[in-house]
Amino acid sequence: MDIHPEKIVLAKGTPEIWPVPGDDEVVIVPLGGIGEIGMNMTFYGHKGRWIGVDAGVGFPSDEEDRERGVRATIVDPLSLEPILDRLDGFFITHAHEDHIGAIPFLWPRYLNCPIYCTPFAAGLISIKLEEHADLEDVDIRKFAVGERLTHSVFDIEAIAMTHSIPEPVALAIRACDGVIVHTGDWKMEPHPILGTDMDIRRLTEIGMNERVLAIVGDSTNAERIEGMTTEASVKRAMRHIMNESTGAVVVCCFASNIPRIHAIAEEAFASGRKVAIAGRSMVNAEAVANECGLMNALPYFLADFMHLEGLDQREKALICTGSQGEPRAILGRIARGRRNLPAFGPGDTVVISAKAIPGNEPAINECIELLRSRGVRVITGEDFVGEEKWPVHVTGHATQDEIRTLYSILKPLAVVAVHGTQEGMVEHALVASELSSVSHAIVPVAGSVIRVGAAGTKDITVQGAVPFSVGEVMD
Repeated sequence: MDIHPEKIVLAKGTPEIWPVPGDDEVVIVPLGGIGEIGMNMTFYGHKGRWIGVDAGVGFPSDEEDRERGVRATIVDPLSLEPILDRLDGFFITHAHEDHIGAIPFLWPRYLNCPIYCTPFAAGLISIKLEEHADLEDVDIRKFAVGERLTHSVFDIEAIAMTHSIPEPVALAIRACDGVIVHTGDWKMEPHPILGTDMDIRRLTEIGMNERVLAIVGDSTNAERIEGMTTEASVKRAMRHIMNESTGAVVVCCFASNIPRIHAIAEEAFASGRKVAIAGRSMVNAEAVANECGLMNALPYFLADFMHLEGLDQREKALICTGSQGEPRAILGRIARGRRNLPAFGPGDTVVISAKAIPGNEPAINECIELLRSRGVRVITGEDFVGEEKWPVHVTGHATQDEIRTLYSILKPLAVVAVHGTQEGMVEHALVASELSSVSHAIVPVAGSVIRVGAAGTKDITVQGAVPFSVGEVMD
C-alpha cells in the first residue's frame, strides 16, 4: 500500500475553550497519552454531555523530577472544571497504571461520576481507592467483556481485545448514526495464555455493517513494522530456564501481567519447583485474578515467600516485583541483600521479564550489577534463551502489520493516533493513510478538539486545544 501524506492532519495547540458538543457531532478531546507513554485520558462529547475513557498516570523520565520526589504525573483536575457538571462517567479499557493509576488522586475529591470497568479492573481500582481514599464514596460499576450498554447520550460496547493483562477491551462508542472505536492497548495474540481471544468476528461485523466514523488507536509500537512474537514464546523461554537452571530461579515482571505470571508459575511447577510470589502489588493482583477465576488451574503458591528458605535452591522459584529497578521493590531489596528476604547467589538465575520504562534504565542497571556482584546470572528483557532463541519478554502492543489488519477490517473514515510518542503517533498516522477508507489521519496535541460529523457527512475538523496542565504526584 502507498502512504498518502495529504491525509495527515498535524494538530496545532491554538488555545480553545471546552466546546458544547452538538447533536449532530461527536467531539473527541485526547488530554493525556499524547506525545508520551502514559497518563492516558480521552474525552468524548455529544449532545452537550461528556464521557471520559481511562485515567492513567505518567512516569517521570526527567532525572530532576525524580530527584524532587515526583512519583507520577496526572491530568491536573483543574483542567476538567469546565465540564464537571456535564461529565456523566468514565470507562476503563484495562487495568494498567497508565490507564487507571490517576483514579485515587481524582476520585472522590475532584470527580464523582461513575467508573465503568470489567471485574478485574474493578478489583484493582478498589484496592487503590482503599489505600488512598474512601472507597464507599466512589461509584464503580462492572460490565462484562462483550457487554453493550446505553449510558448518557452514548451506546457503548466492550469488545474483547488481547493485551498483557486480563480483560482488555476496545470501546465501540455509538452516536450520530455511526461508531467510534477506542482501541485501548492491544495486540493480536493468536492463543492468549488467559482469557478470551480478540473478538475479530465482532470487529468484522462492525466494519461490514456499521459506519466507523473514527478509530482512536494505540500508537505505542507503531514504529515497528512486523508482527511480534507471542506470549506462548515467552512461556517456552520460561520452560527452558526452569528446566536448565541448577539453582533457584527468580522472575520479575509487571504485577498486573497475570497471563505471564500464570505462564511462569505453570512452567515452574512443571519443573518440580515450589513457587512463591512477592511484592504487595503483585500479591494484590494475584488475589483479584483468583477472585475472577483466572488462576484456578494452578497448584497453590506458597503462603509466604519466606517459606522458600530451607528448600534446596533447585526447588525454588520466586515471581516478584522490581522489573524497573525500584529499590523498595522485592528484586531491588534482594539485590541489596536486605534482611528477612531469601538469599540468592552463584548458581541462581534472575530473569527480568519486562521492558524498561524510559528513564528507569539507570536504576535497572544498578540492580543488575548488584545481583551480578553476588554471582547471580541475570537474563534481561532483551535476551533470548535456548537453541530456538525464545524471548523472555514480548510487547503487548500492536505493530504496523497488526494495525493494517485491524483497520482493514473496520474501514474507518478517520484515525486519531494516541497513546504514544510523537514519532509513534506520526508513524501510526502514515500507516492509516494507506487505507482507502481513511480521509483524515490525525496526529493530535494534548487537548486537541476533534469534531466528527454524523455518518455520511465526512465532516471532520481539528480546532485548537482546550486548556490543559499536568499535576504531579509526590513521594
